[in-house]
Amino acid sequence: METLRDLNQTKNIGRITIISPTGSLANLISFVGKEKVTAARIKDRENRQNVSSCLESILYELKQMKSIPEAGIAIYAQAYV
Repeated sequence: METLRDLNQTKNIGRITIISPTGSLANLISFVGKEKVTAARIKDRENRQNVSSCLESILYELKQMKSIPEAGIAIYAQAYV
């Protein structure tokens, strides 16, 4: 399993987001959904598709969860270029 440090050093476009265990999963899903709507306004087609794809992946994984684990969540999404 890769550590956060290893993931940060990759040469792909990516972003790591740390989610506290005190947050609400429903609020997090709602926030990511709103970001997806905002991403649809990105002018560059390739960038828009990459961002939307990453957000779709995050939404899929979040919807599979029943609650945020006690240790929180680290989300890493990337697009290969």
